[in-house]
Amino acid sequence: MRYRLTNDDARFLTGLTLQVDGTAVRELRIGVSRVREPKAWQHLAWRLERDGPQLHVHFERPDNWAVVGIDLVCEGGDPQPRAQLHALQPEDEASVRQRLAGARIAFLGTARNCGAAFAPAIDKLCALGGLFAHHEIHVFENDSTDATGSQLAQFARDGLVHAMQDQGVDAVMPRRTERLAWARNRLLDQVLARGPWDYIAWADLDGLVGARFSEAGFLSNFALEPVWDAVFPLTWPLYYDIWALREDHICPGDYVADGRHTLNAVLAEGKEIHAATQILAPQRVKGWVPVKSAFAGFGLYKAGAARLGRYVGLIDGEEVCEHVPYHAQLVAGGARLWLNPQCLTHIV
Repeated sequence: MRYRLTNDDARFLTGLTLQVDGTAVRELRIGVSRVREPKAWQHLAWRLERDGPQLHVHFERPDNWAVVGIDLVCEGGDPQPRAQLHALQPEDEASVRQRLAGARIAFLGTARNCGAAFAPAIDKLCALGGLFAHHEIHVFENDSTDATGSQLAQFARDGLVHAMQDQGVDAVMPRRTERLAWARNRLLDQVLARGPWDYIAWADLDGLVGARFSEAGFLSNFALEPVWDAVFPLTWPLYYDIWALREDHICPGDYVADGRHTLNAVLAEGKEIHAATQILAPQRVKGWVPVKSAFAGFGLYKAGAARLGRYVGLIDGEEVCEHVPYHAQLVAGGARLWLNPQCLTHIV
């Protein structure tokens, strides 16, 4: 590529403008890369609009590429074009609030032995739901040995939640991911049947989404809404939910299975420490990160994308993180998934 434009601030780019004086442009090629010094370029869909010496390139969808490469073929000479990248401007919070005040959201969660974290989690979802024209909270609970079940029943009597409770599930489905996938599918089916919705959000109710889950962080997801079909938080102080994460370079596969089958037994305890936990520490991440799967205690989906998948907890009889097959179906359907470093859940 003859010319390179860097996106040092990790902004979401909507296109670029080139001005080439004194010569006619016969061909224009655009390449993009997520790395600073690419050896290969990715090509993307774009539309060209000509305005005299100016060439306006419009990308099909905003993305935070690190580098844009431009190759020009001109009638003659070696022109030095003037180029400018254009970025999506985040929607201001007041506008986001005004827009959400006309929207509908459903919060979903599974609960078992959530302890003292359960009530604050419901309180937080109620508060976030108050930002919308209409919200509902749907919770599936099974086999709790603490007060989670009775608290849920009381919340339901108070009209705060829609409760789904089923006991003895452990005996029928002893594997945790199988139970979770089954419960998530039941909740999702119930909620989608009660639509239409603008958004579907999943929340862990055992402490990750509670008093410290900030409204400002939640709202930051909507400030860049054109870029995502689903968006997930980072966790403070380190990223913990590696089993649900799929990112092409730092976590391309199932770290649990990889560690079990490849890690020297004398280092086995080390499989709980994964490079992604440090790389994705919030203070180190300066922009949104594209992923193929994630969770970390919270997931916000556009309702149209949420309909594209089903949860699966067992593959060939082996436990898998139920989010991964679900998200694979969303990605196959064209959905784009991101981590937002401004939205945080807390593990300590």
